[in-house]
Amino acid sequence: MIEAVAGKFGRVWERPDRLRIAALSRLAMLTGVDIETNIRLISGQIMRILLPDVVSVNLAYDGVFEPEVAAMMEWGLPYGGTFFDVGAHFGACSLKAVSLGALQVVAFEPAPKNLRMLRKNCSQLDGVIIIDKAVSDKSGTKLKMQIFGTRHCASNTLANPRLPERIAKTSSRGVIAVETVTIDDFCCKQQIAPGLIKMDVENHTRQVLEGAGQTLEKYHPPVIVETGGWGSVVRDDLKVLIDLGYGIWRWTNSGFVRDLPDSDDERNVLAAYAASPV
Repeated sequence: MIEAVAGKFGRVWERPDRLRIAALSRLAMLTGVDIETNIRLISGQIMRILLPDVVSVNLAYDGVFEPEVAAMMEWGLPYGGTFFDVGAHFGACSLKAVSLGALQVVAFEPAPKNLRMLRKNCSQLDGVIIIDKAVSDKSGTKLKMQIFGTRHCASNTLANPRLPERIAKTSSRGVIAVETVTIDDFCCKQQIAPGLIKMDVENHTRQVLEGAGQTLEKYHPPVIVETGGWGSVVRDDLKVLIDLGYGIWRWTNSGFVRDLPDSDDERNVLAAYAASPV
């Protein structure tokens, strides 16, 4: 009986919590009412999620959203170092950094719904600073951010959305104005040196890196970047890092491979200066 159910519903039965999450997510989509609940991450930490958010569902199913990002963080984050979570969403990577021994975490998230969940997950943790601004190439400006419904709230963007056109249209909840800050200005003002930067900024990668040039040149922190896809060009996205002498690595089932992708498929890469992850 169990095998038959597993075959019908796929990976729902791989973790005991999956059936509950699948049911709650479907209920949220049918009723149009968001549902908050707790899950346990692979690290053992408890995280508050919001259904039917796609990232939340995957976190609940697997205990981690993107295994390659977790592997990159485990290699790149020095124990007792400072982690920058640029595009923090609900705080999964910030929580991961805490579990890896980060002394300080700076989480940037401007979208109101995401920010609310981020605060629920991280505001009471020692050493976590939450910044409700969008990271870009200039500080103190106002940019328009396209906001999507909860299902696709991880795709909120200052640029072209990484969503099929039909989904982008039906999921859009309008545009809001968000204040900007650069990594260079933030580090200078706060006298902070990042030990690892993770960026998931939905087609705004180039602008974020252009606003971080001085910090990258001075401290050479490893950088985890989601790049490519939906009109983004990988080499353009990573130009600042390449010009500074960073090597570009991707994660495979066999480990890290040094490779600047020729294709513009959406993927996470690790940019490392001098040091090698293998």
